[in-house]
Amino acid sequence: MKKTYFLFLLFFISIFSANAQYKMEISANYNIPISNNFKNDFHNGWGGRGEIHYFFKETGFSASILFGLDGFRANKEVEDALIDTSLIFDYNYEVHSFNFPLFAKANYTFFHEQKFNITLGFGIGGLFMEYKAKQIGEYTSDTEINYFNEFGIYPSLGISYKLSDDVSFSISSGLNMSFGDRNIQYLDIKSGLIYSI
Repeated sequence: MKKTYFLFLLFFISIFSANAQYKMEISANYNIPISNNFKNDFHNGWGGRGEIHYFFKETGFSASILFGLDGFRANKEVEDALIDTSLIFDYNYEVHSFNFPLFAKANYTFFHEQKFNITLGFGIGGLFMEYKAKQIGEYTSDTEINYFNEFGIYPSLGISYKLSDDVSFSISSGLNMSFGDRNIQYLDIKSGLIYSI
C-alpha cells in the first residue's frame, strides 16, 4: 500500500512539474510610508525584492515566494529627540528602520499568453523588522537595536511586457501591512526584470 502511495505521489509531481514554469523576478523599489506613526517618523525609503514564481502552464495562475529588504531613515526631529542635552560631549543620532518582507503569494495574470499582461496578487506572511538608533560622536558611540516580527499581508498589482521569450520588464506596486506592536503600512513601487529559469 505504501508503494502505491509513493508511485502516485511521483506521478502527481511529474505531471505538476510538466505543466509548470519557474520564473525569477528581481526588482528595485521605492517605498512610501502610509500609516500615521511610520509616515510621521520616517522618510520615504529604498529597497530590493526577489520573487520566485511557479506558473501553471496554460492558465493565468501562479504561486510565488517574495522576499526583500527595505530601508528607511528617520526624520531629523526623531533623531534629535534622542539626544541627551545634559552630556558635555556633542553627538548626533542616526535612526533607521530595516524591514525584511517574506510572503507566500497567489497570483493571477491576465493576458498571460500576450506580450503585455497585468497581474493581481495577494500574499500572506510576515515583516521582520529591525529598528536601529546609532549614536555618533567624537567621544561617544552606542547603538540600540530592537527587533519586531509581525504577521503581514501584501496585496499587489503589476504590469509586464515581454522583451523576449525568457525575459520580461515589469512595473508593480504592493501594500506592505503588518499587524502587531509596530503595525506599519507602506507602499512599494517596483521596477525590474522577470527571467525564466
